[in-house]
Amino acid sequence: MAPDGWQEQAQGLPLAAGGRLNRSDALTRLHHGLAHFAVENAADGIVWLRRDGSHEYANTAICRMLDYDRDDLMRRTVYDVCVGFTPSLWQEHWEALKQAGSMCFEAELWMADGRTLPVEINANFLAHEGREFNCASVRDITERKQAEEALNRSDWLLRIAGQAANIGGWAVDLQSGRILWSDQVCAIHDMPAGTTPTVDEGISYYAPEWREHVRKLFDRCANDGTPFDEEFELNTALGRRIWVRTMGEAVRDASGTITQVQGAFQDITEQKDVKRTLDQSRRYFQELADAMPISVWVADGNGHLFYGNTTLMTYSGLNRADLSGAGWMAAIHPDDRERVSRAWDRSVRTGREYSIEFRVHSQYDEAYRWHLVKAVPVRDDEGTIVRWYGTATDIHARRENEEKITRLALYDPLTGLPNRRLLQDRLHHAMSAAVRHHSGGAVLFLDLDNFKNLNDTLGHDEGDALLGEVARRLLACLREEDTVARFGGDEFVIVINNLEQAADLAAVQAESVGHDILATLNAPYQLGDHWRHITPSIGITLLGDPDDTVNDLLKRADFAMYQAKAAGRNTLRLFDPDMQATVNARIELGTRMRAALERGEFEPYYQAQVNAGGQITGAEALARWNDPEHGVIAPAQFIPVAEDTGLIIDLGAAMLEAACHQLARWARDVDTATLSVSVNISAQQFQHPDFVSRVQTTLRRTGAPPDRLNLEITESLLLHDTEEAIHRMMALKRHGIGFSLDDFGTGYSSLYYLKRLPLDQIKIDQRFVRDVLTDPNDAVIVRTIILLAQSLGLEAIAEGVETEDIHRFLEQTGCQAFQGYLFGDPQPATDFTNALRQALSQPAP
Repeated sequence: MAPDGWQEQAQGLPLAAGGRLNRSDALTRLHHGLAHFAVENAADGIVWLRRDGSHEYANTAICRMLDYDRDDLMRRTVYDVCVGFTPSLWQEHWEALKQAGSMCFEAELWMADGRTLPVEINANFLAHEGREFNCASVRDITERKQAEEALNRSDWLLRIAGQAANIGGWAVDLQSGRILWSDQVCAIHDMPAGTTPTVDEGISYYAPEWREHVRKLFDRCANDGTPFDEEFELNTALGRRIWVRTMGEAVRDASGTITQVQGAFQDITEQKDVKRTLDQSRRYFQELADAMPISVWVADGNGHLFYGNTTLMTYSGLNRADLSGAGWMAAIHPDDRERVSRAWDRSVRTGREYSIEFRVHSQYDEAYRWHLVKAVPVRDDEGTIVRWYGTATDIHARRENEEKITRLALYDPLTGLPNRRLLQDRLHHAMSAAVRHHSGGAVLFLDLDNFKNLNDTLGHDEGDALLGEVARRLLACLREEDTVARFGGDEFVIVINNLEQAADLAAVQAESVGHDILATLNAPYQLGDHWRHITPSIGITLLGDPDDTVNDLLKRADFAMYQAKAAGRNTLRLFDPDMQATVNARIELGTRMRAALERGEFEPYYQAQVNAGGQITGAEALARWNDPEHGVIAPAQFIPVAEDTGLIIDLGAAMLEAACHQLARWARDVDTATLSVSVNISAQQFQHPDFVSRVQTTLRRTGAPPDRLNLEITESLLLHDTEEAIHRMMALKRHGIGFSLDDFGTGYSSLYYLKRLPLDQIKIDQRFVRDVLTDPNDAVIVRTIILLAQSLGLEAIAEGVETEDIHRFLEQTGCQAFQGYLFGDPQPATDFTNALRQALSQPAP
């Protein structure tokens, strides 16, 4: 069923000439109408849910099921209706459903009157016209739940209390033909005590249909001594119809002549009623059990199965004889049999309820399917277990969904390796085991050299194929007890267990494994029709310090890996204490930076940007740290730490805020009203989900003119998601904000994407500018960038201009704007403004 609106679309189909529908239009409208009719009249509830948990559509059945008015239900969210659903749990469910495509599970829903309703939900993920929905059918399973609970509690075999003492004796003297009844027999017949009827009178109390048979039994006993013991219906003197048990035997004299027939007489009406009730209960139970879609079984107090319903027998292919022995165990998956047997024996021994999940063979598809098997004991008055009643429910779909969700949560979908979350768990266990068993271990952090170049050049498909092959090779290098995980991107982490406890010996063993990995990964890779080559850089750190945390080990191994890259790549490095000192210094610097941000110790310094005529047109805002203890700290010392710790987002926001306040002040002054400000934007800051709205909010709060703000981004920022980057840039461009591509020529962005970017300016990196007069290659690169900018209609600005000769060369080459120490050092806003006013006050030469 489509969301609301499809019916209206169907009703609004265009008419043919004359106001008539043509055949195609009529069929289309008919199909839409039938679809709407089918869903609206479906027995099951059907709902369409949006990502935020609100209702897109709800059919009549779900409203009736929950006793809601449709408008009232549509105003509610999934959190109002589904018991236990929170916003975070709903988002996890949404993502899991999006990955799996469909799910089937049981839940409880709130009804309008506050009661809960057990339901089975079949959810499906659907994308339609750019929108995403959770399309779910909802089935009321109240009766099924009640049947299961009744079955678990039921004791359908009523206990037989033992023989009542309501038994009397009787004797017939064959010579006199009279019956001597005991007082108990008289009471059973509703006759006075001492009554002595004749044989014919006694037989007349039996029901008419039994009298002839009783007469034959008595005569045969009196004539040849044949005893009897049978049950009959009797009409008492007061008209009660009861069941009796009559037993008789002959009595002989010394000569062997039968002189008397005597016996016992018992009222068994109550026992008959009990037996009839038992028989009815047994038939009812079997009919109910056989009609149930789940498997039902019964065992005696010792745990021996003696009954299985039709579903169980048909599903498993067993027969009744298989239940009494070990035949039923053959239907269980071989890997589960011992576990099932132990659990069953434990329940029988302890008398506790039995609940276990295992796989059962299905004769339908010759496959094993997961079932949830439960059993409850039934006890007699003395507490002795006399029965076990059990059910077996097919949960295969649920188990498959759980396995899919677990796989998505703990394993990397591309390589099949453990992901970062599972790695942390494995590493934690390895650390504990090393301490417990007095053994050693190691963590290897592996990064593929220049993988981004290969990925961007050859395409993500080949990049993914390469990562998959790397994963397979790493697994081949390791033992079963070791772990290799994909940490992210082209990074892998390897945990090696059970090394020597001595650090020097463990280091030798870990390095040996590292060299094996280097050799294995250096072999060429066949990707499609081509052979590729890539190398790894590996950092190693050892386990052993009980005070270490998982993050400590990963950071040390990561740092050692960067040392391997600094050493030329395609090698490995073992973490040492000198590295630790460097790491500690970076951690300390990060802590100081966090406090400095809170105290407002960071401020932008402004470096002038001039045009070809030498006029100052604007300035670049460069972050400086005014540390009370160490003075002004240059960005080269703190920017890398800010990027590693994530502080770069807060630092970038603070610099943008300060620069916009300054831009607003300049805009109110006639001498500086035309100045623009360029602000550097880091990749982390740009990729933040709220980046666009944060920039817009900052402009509104400060009053800065958007058309005077220029955001400087780098090529590396575009590698994450170029389409998303373009989308964000365009959103800000519509407000008048400009963009400059910083460090152009040092990254790897495609010229195809360059022409699509809403840029205003290309910034020539100072590494090319400084040697432009001495290095012919740099001169060619600078000319090419300037020509490219002119071709694309962009302004080219050169940074790092420090001499008049370089300035002159750039002017002759066609460069339009300049920045560097030739035109002024970076200065605080007040000093920059004063210097600008002083320059404006001097007469022109």
